[in-house]
Amino acid sequence: FNLINSPKQFKWMTTGYKQFKWMTTGYNQFGQLGLGHKNTVSIWTEFIAPTHFISIATGNRHSVGLTEDGVLWSWGSNSYGELGLGHNNEQLTPQKITTIDSPVVHVSAGGNYFTVAVTSMN
Repeated sequence: FNLINSPKQFKWMTTGYKQFKWMTTGYNQFGQLGLGHKNTVSIWTEFIAPTHFISIATGNRHSVGLTEDGVLWSWGSNSYGELGLGHNNEQLTPQKITTIDSPVVHVSAGGNYFTVAVTSMN
């Protein structure tokens, strides 16, 4: 599995043939843990993902999940459109991003207010 972390939260997920549960804990003021609420979580809590993520990128206030087929999902703060959903509404659960035409191969959600995706040329 790959461990992805940020200063205020961290999550883990699986790649390959084994499947594990997502467990998350920490600061959640903007819904960046994807649990459907904004309460800070001080014990490990299972996160039920809407699909199988092979990679997760986390910023201080938002998170982005990447699927095996190159589709992005995002959740958390969206004050400056950092979720890439075409609006500025905060999202408490993962939302599928439909505005990218090519498969995404890498994503970064550094800092508070931006996300960067690298797409395939095919």
